[in-house]
Amino acid sequence: MKLHKILMRHYAPKDSKEAIVLYVIANNESEILERLDADGGRYTYGAWKEKDENSEEPYEIYDDKYNVIGTETYMEKMLRLRGEYNDEDADVSDAFYGVTHYGWDEGVEISEEDAATLIRLGIAEDWS
Repeated sequence: MKLHKILMRHYAPKDSKEAIVLYVIANNESEILERLDADGGRYTYGAWKEKDENSEEPYEIYDDKYNVIGTETYMEKMLRLRGEYNDEDADVSDAFYGVTHYGWDEGVEISEEDAATLIRLGIAEDWS
């Protein structure tokens, strides 16, 4: 079980901001991906799934020398990068009304006791 930070970066013509939105406890990163991209949720509202379904071709994966070393779906890319927040190639071109990217950090191992305390105090949410 790990404690993760949910991160947010907002770009807009007149301002921008970065923040830790929430601390979450999860067993694996797939749980975080699903909760962040849930339809009707409070974060990406299913946008990542939609990009994944509407993509006609897989995304290419490059090494340090920009050689193609494989392909992946958009959701696989988001899982590997831990969200658009960590994607250096994320689109910010249509920022008239602002663009918000979410992601998460690698997390730190915590005990079940610590997890229960963080949840009880309202510091973290249980996403496991």
